[in-house]
Amino acid sequence: ERPLCRYDLAWEETYAMEIPQFFSLRKVIQAFAVRAVFRLASGDSAGAARDIITMHRLAEAGGRDPLLVGMLIGLAGHASALNVLWDGLDRRAFTDPELQELDVVLAGIDPFPQRLAAVLRMERAIALRALDELEANPRRTRAMTGTPDHDPVFRWGFSTWMSANRLGVSEDLQEAILAPGGTPVTRLEWKSFVDWERRIEHRWRGPRKTLEALATLLTPAPVAAGRRAYLMEAEIGHARLAIALERHRLATGAYPASLAALVPDFLPALPEDRINGRPVEYRLKPDGTPLLYQWGFDGDDDGGSPRKDPGHGDLVWQYSLPPGFTEADWRRKD
Repeated sequence: ERPLCRYDLAWEETYAMEIPQFFSLRKVIQAFAVRAVFRLASGDSAGAARDIITMHRLAEAGGRDPLLVGMLIGLAGHASALNVLWDGLDRRAFTDPELQELDVVLAGIDPFPQRLAAVLRMERAIALRALDELEANPRRTRAMTGTPDHDPVFRWGFSTWMSANRLGVSEDLQEAILAPGGTPVTRLEWKSFVDWERRIEHRWRGPRKTLEALATLLTPAPVAAGRRAYLMEAEIGHARLAIALERHRLATGAYPASLAALVPDFLPALPEDRINGRPVEYRLKPDGTPLLYQWGFDGDDDGGSPRKDPGHGDLVWQYSLPPGFTEADWRRKD
């Protein structure tokens, strides 16, 4: 087995870089998902577990390059694998050895918020390179504006405008995400992404709107990318808890009274809530199935009510739909 995968990318081409491998990878993951579902339905839990593990490994391979689109496709691959895992746990299809192997794979996935820091640095580098190339060859801009080739006013104004946009690309990301207060961070916090979004909204609506228009267009959607990373981090934590709960049920015949009973026999430690810093909530529903949830991105306790939109509701793992929810609501991803 090869633990790592690396693609040769033409980084110097910035936004013209071709990345067909990521979309091919997504199709391969989807094919494994179809086979895993079929294997679950036919009673082949071992084969389904192997397919789920392969899906996670492929998703990790796609998300290793510090490129936003690669990370997003990797997150989508992990989400597909977790959907199949959820189906298998709902069916109570897996054996304890299969569950242990699945948990080992999930435990080995690097934290997505930390990976996002490298992605954002690369997106900034690509944006700065694109601005450098545009300034080095302003002929197209002069042709569009009808300005003479050697107009010194245009040359000075264009250079000043490009410098302002380069500063805009770097300033907000550096001050809000990577080094708030001038100190480089070792751990990204969700509130930093919210601060970054406020800064970009202020730029759009304030006096810098025209001066830094290119910077705003070249800045990756901060909260959307951050939300996906933190959401997947939460879902993997919930999946590990769900695996541990099922292993406890297989070993004792019942779910535990609290999550603390899972440590250390079924988990070395309880997963951490990286969004609000609170413990994951747990209780048994009237039908006897477990409910796991943590506060969502709005920072409110909705009592385990799942989100119907990206900004509201709790992040929930459960095996039956709550009243008023459809399958489309339940499986919707941000």
